[in-house]
Amino acid sequence: MYLSTDAPKTPSVSVSPSGEIAEGSSVTLSCSSDANPAAKYTWFKEHEDSVGESGQNYTITNFTSELGGHYYCQAHNAIGRHNSTLLFIDVTEERGLPENPVASEEGQIPGRR
Repeated sequence: MYLSTDAPKTPSVSVSPSGEIAEGSSVTLSCSSDANPAAKYTWFKEHEDSVGESGQNYTITNFTSELGGHYYCQAHNAIGRHNSTLLFIDVTEERGLPENPVASEEGQIPGRR
């Protein structure tokens, strides 16, 4: 009987919720990779050491602009390790625009200069 062993493939990463992220909300990053034996995961923020979280999912509660940036995960097992591509997340700032902006005659949105 032959058992195949493989280092982790390049991990795929995703963020939930997708789209705009409001200040103070929770954000969950997910990582997955095919490997045998199964991969373990560690999370990093670009240009920093590990964010101190390991596991397939990393949840940031009370997300702020200071926490925004590029994140990636590293999948590793006894055979090897592989990093994911960078995932950029940031807070969407409110602009103070009316709910239904209307273009003015000059082609500008009222309240913006």
